[in-house]
Amino acid sequence: AIQKSISTSETFRPIKTYDQFKSKIEELSEDLAKRMDKHRVAGTNLTLNMKSTKFDIHSKAISLNSYIW
Repeated sequence: AIQKSISTSETFRPIKTYDQFKSKIEELSEDLAKRMDKHRVAGTNLTLNMKSTKFDIHSKAISLNSYIW
């Protein structure tokens, strides 16, 4: 079967500042990149899902013209 997606996720304490948010996104992005390298996969679609402390889910997706390696 062909793998259709790859993801990374983490539960962490509420983030209070932009710098903390940016740092967490960078950490998760690096983890995902390592997993993509390990599995030798690339993609053109990227989706970010965030869940608030009230369990509201916010999602943002982008489709690119070239592959993410």
